Amino acid sequence: MQLTVRVVAAGAGPRPAPGTPVRVEVRDVTEQDAASVLVAGVDAEAVDDGTRTIATVAVDAPDDLLASTADLVVWARVAVSGAERTSHADLVSTQSVAVPRDPATPEVDLPVVAI
Repeated sequence: MQLTVRVVAAGAGPRPAPGTPVRVEVRDVTEQDAASVLVAGVDAEAVDDGTRTIATVAVDAPDDLLASTADLVVWARVAVSGAERTSHADLVSTQSVAVPRDPATPEVDLPVVAI
């Protein structure tokens, strides 16, 4: 299933400049005491469209995992710092946003906050 993810600014803080790198990932978090497993990921760039939306991306969520009992969530990072790894000043998702299993609703809003 192709999932549309809208990465949105959660607060009224500063917005990233257009072109800032954005990474969106689908992760399997079924095992609670283990590291999550990367299932799919896509890179994009921030835009300034006058709304809270930072980027809109399409991610392919594997149908076989959607049909299973796997717990899939969406995660995002807006690399404001320019660093390779998550760093101070970046925007990241801090809420667990589940991948919808219903193909009739393949869209989610994913809020990100400054860390």
